[in-house]
Amino acid sequence: MRADAKANRDAVVSAARRLVASRGTTVSVNTIAAEAGVGVATLYRHFATRDDLLYAIAVDTRERIAAIMDRYCAEVTPDPETWWTSFVREVAALRPGALISVVTDALAEGVDVSKFVALRTEALTSIDAVVSLAKGAGVVRADLTAVQFQLGLATVTRPLPTGVDLPDLAEHERWLVEIYIRGLRP
Repeated sequence: MRADAKANRDAVVSAARRLVASRGTTVSVNTIAAEAGVGVATLYRHFATRDDLLYAIAVDTRERIAAIMDRYCAEVTPDPETWWTSFVREVAALRPGALISVVTDALAEGVDVSKFVALRTEALTSIDAVVSLAKGAGVVRADLTAVQFQLGLATVTRPLPTGVDLPDLAEHERWLVEIYIRGLRP
């Protein structure tokens, strides 16, 4: 793929991820293309269907989470509490809860979600490694599972329904993540 084509594809995926996370899966392809700084034809050149674009968002998010996991699995710092809270905040900033609406919308439309399920399985394996390290460091409850961690974080990072105007939304989201972190402590 040419460098400019790859840059356009990356811009579309990045814009789509941000917009889906903030507005949900009903955001228009015109809005995504405009946010990415490309034409709608360029968007469709890379993603023939909306499902292809949504899957690309899921893959991009999975890759970003995997990079975070790799960094945090390398070692628990001398301050495990800071290590854990930094990890959770960094993953939460990706707003993984937005992906739930991607998958549920795909299910409702009868799309084959096996690709999404495979991504989730990979993610759970990585999450389990970090959760195990956190348990060993004594910063989370001993009964915490990777599935519980993923579902909890997805819940506090879900986008609000379209049209909800909440002042200081970003501050409220940070507050929810902090409450979530505290709730996982032993």
